Amino acid sequence: MTSKRTALIAIAVSLLVLMLASPASAKQLPVTKMTFKLGSHQFVVGDTITATVHVTTRDDHHWADLPAVAVNVMVDGDWIATVITDPSGVAQVSLSAGAVGDHVMKIVFMGDGTHKRAQRAQGFTIAAAA
Repeated sequence: MTSKRTALIAIAVSLLVLMLASPASAKQLPVTKMTFKLGSHQFVVGDTITATVHVTTRDDHHWADLPAVAVNVMVDGDWIATVITDPSGVAQVSLSAGAVGDHVMKIVFMGDGTHKRAQRAQGFTIAAAA
């Protein structure tokens, strides 16, 4: 009985040491915030669709621009391009309006080892040329 008790105490102590030594208390990644604005929501086939993306992150108690990060551009779930933010955390998107109908553009920052993932989406319509 004593050896069982001793073994259980040893296991409990080992588990406690492992829990205290694990990175469970590691600092969480800072939140990433992204704004995304389409130039318009109505286009005609052949128009240029433009959008502006601004990526920021928490730095202590304020928002700071997040420069030189890759932002994926998707339309209707298909990858279209990757743009890189400038020193102000801003990236410009420009593409040609193609298929007639309602569409969704999604902008995705996948996150990295020091910043959380963020995404935004907006709908737009492309009409046939007159």
